[in-house]
Amino acid sequence: MTGLTVITIAHLLDMRVSFLTLGVLATTMLACAGRDATHPSTQALQFNSIVAGNLFTCGVDKSRALWCWGSNEFGQIGVGDQVDRLEPVRVPLSGLVARVTAGDGRVCIVDTLATLRCWGDNTLGALTLDPQVPLRTASVVMDVGRVRHVAAGSRVTCATDLAGNARCWGGDRSGERGDGADTTVARTNAAPVVASVAFDTLVAGRTHVCGLTTGGDAWCWGGEGLVGDGSREARTVPTVVAGGHRFRALTAGQSATCGLTDDGIAWCWGIAYDGQLGAGDNFMNPFVPVAVVGAHRFTQLAAGYHRVCGLDVDGLAWCWGTNFNGALGDSASVASTRPVRVHGNRRYVTIASGDTHACAIDTSGHAWCWGQNGSGDGGGALGDGTIQNRSFPRMVLPPRPLADSAARGAAPSRSPD
Repeated sequence: MTGLTVITIAHLLDMRVSFLTLGVLATTMLACAGRDATHPSTQALQFNSIVAGNLFTCGVDKSRALWCWGSNEFGQIGVGDQVDRLEPVRVPLSGLVARVTAGDGRVCIVDTLATLRCWGDNTLGALTLDPQVPLRTASVVMDVGRVRHVAAGSRVTCATDLAGNARCWGGDRSGERGDGADTTVARTNAAPVVASVAFDTLVAGRTHVCGLTTGGDAWCWGGEGLVGDGSREARTVPTVVAGGHRFRALTAGQSATCGLTDDGIAWCWGIAYDGQLGAGDNFMNPFVPVAVVGAHRFTQLAAGYHRVCGLDVDGLAWCWGTNFNGALGDSASVASTRPVRVHGNRRYVTIASGDTHACAIDTSGHAWCWGQNGSGDGGGALGDGTIQNRSFPRMVLPPRPLADSAARGAAPSRSPD
């Protein structure tokens, strides 16, 4: 961490190295026992943005370089192999990252030249390539022209051009391509979304996509009950979200969509399986937006699997919905139908939700993650050097040298605060 002096005492022979970390402030101390002698002490990465997928995470650092860690089943870490990474590794890129998004098992970036690159899971042609072609590096530019914004869902990818026109490709389980076609056949070429409006940003859930206009109108298409028009029917073309709200940001998860208005109120709609709509004791399935309960004023929202998280105006993190494997970050295991505070008093500037884990960047640029870290013998989504699930935030470790980045081992024990 910034401002820390690190002293390394090497044990003899094959004994592990013990790190004693002294903080400039007496209240700041991290114990880093457990790393081996080949892992030199390095400073924690400082991130500008972060995204989370299914058991993996990626962040853009201050120099606009991309780092990823966690599950690498489909090559989504972007380094050319399928070896899970328990700590961040740098993704080889020829340009600087302007935007990044994560789907279930793939990553897409828009660089500063407005070119789009995607890699990872190519099921149903989500990478604009033959579904039989794996892509484990960021070496291929997607043939979709210049791009302003991109969103990756479970099996569909959508992007807007510089004029705000949206196109989608990949799977179409519930109409999430938005092209009006009544078919589930995969499409590897980008088809125009049938819309009469231009979109400023896009978000994608598991089976639905939403777009936000510059005027704050939300339009959604795809999955049953997730488009916010009062119906449980799937929509193959965009439909305007009911209620007349003007949103400044949207987020889409597996079974819920949420929007944030200028007054900081969060509105959610969709399926209320585990309280992810934040409507308190009301377990109805509102297919139109309902306000999240409480007096919270949010600045950001991030939806995942049956769970939503947000940052309030003070930078504190709150989550609601399922608490599977500690996904709410409140050091508990009980689901909540209303926002609960993520453990600790740390202030954050941005937050992201994967399927079953979440990550946030603090005011110093350091990343902290909580929730499900692995499954079986794979994973590493929290970046703390283990695959152990955590019900409170853990700081993402500094990167290992490239030759050692795939090595597994005991992670340092870090205090929740």
